[in-house]
Amino acid sequence: MFYSIRPDLRFITYCTAIRHGGQQEWKFLESQLTLNDSVNEEETENKMLALTCSRDTEIMKE
Repeated sequence: MFYSIRPDLRFITYCTAIRHGGQQEWKFLESQLTLNDSVNEEETENKMLALTCSRDTEIMKE
């Protein structure tokens, strides 16, 4: 089942998942940037900024 995240909560939701997740979560969100069929600048920005929430700087270097 798919649950939609309210637009005003997306960044904090993505950021929290990345901060407390690992490489799998980081790679998943990164892959969502390239799969984005519709060009939505705010959504793209939310995802890109959320990737910087990781505590593991090594993930970002890969």
